[in-house]
Amino acid sequence: MKTALNEQLDEVIQLSGGDPSAVLSEALTAGMKQVYLDAVLSAYFQGRLSRDEAIERVGAGSVLRADEELRLAKSDIDWGLRG
Repeated sequence: MKTALNEQLDEVIQLSGGDPSAVLSEALTAGMKQVYLDAVLSAYFQGRLSRDEAIERVGAGSVLRADEELRLAKSDIDWGLRG
């Protein structure tokens, strides 16, 4: 895994011509945004955050999208069980 990350980092630096520290900073920021989104939505689905709290933290679009994805997944599961 470490090798793959190092190779990806080297390739991004080469392709973008960017400064290695700037590339790492951008990667950390992008990764943290996703980790934060996942944590907030997980807490929302587990009932540890209200819908309004989740919307306040990650925006209505993200919560609406997650609600729809959950609804579709449940629908697929129901369909499969009836099958």
